[in-house]
Amino acid sequence: MGTSGDWYEIRLSDGASAFVANWIVSSKKGGTSPAPETSGGLEGKTIVLDPGHGGRDGGTTGINGTHEKNLTLKTAQLVADKLRSAGAEVILTRRNDEFISLPSRVSLSHYYMADAFVSLHFDSIYDSSITGHTTYYNGSQQKDLAEAVHSALSGRMPNADRGVRNGDYHVIRENMRPAVLVELGFLSNASEEANVNTAYFQDTAATSIYYGLSEYFTN
Repeated sequence: MGTSGDWYEIRLSDGASAFVANWIVSSKKGGTSPAPETSGGLEGKTIVLDPGHGGRDGGTTGINGTHEKNLTLKTAQLVADKLRSAGAEVILTRRNDEFISLPSRVSLSHYYMADAFVSLHFDSIYDSSITGHTTYYNGSQQKDLAEAVHSALSGRMPNADRGVRNGDYHVIRENMRPAVLVELGFLSNASEEANVNTAYFQDTAATSIYYGLSEYFTN
């Protein structure tokens, strides 16, 4: 029936309407909808995705019990699938619920000479009214990547835009490759905790990061 951003509006057999993500839809003409719409300069790039926390390090815990470590891994796996479909080589710092030290995460970035390193996290703060996504970089050599990723996030994400900020986090501070750390939402806010657990939010976050990386390498 139509399109809305990265979604197709469809009519069901009972006359009701619904939305499906365009990157999972096959065309009757024999092609497929892009996954998402463009690969940009992703083909052949090496991207290290870093699902924050894991194992004995659970990260933050939401008001209703959501564990950050589980969300970051789920998001990273979705992003990895989209990047691989565009021809990128993707390395995950962890593939399951295991503890990986911060220096080891950075070492993987250096070992694979990552063209981009993206660390994925969910935030928490004492003020439960605060919501939104934030992108952090450390050195000036990381700022372009941070701005590209955040621009894609801010244009698509359903929560508040908290901007691009300089951050003193080990995985970006000690990283000699282009590296960013993304906080996708606040588990300390009950509504946002519920939202980040939905398939819609996870798909939107993953697609946004995909587009941000595509834009970065295209430029």
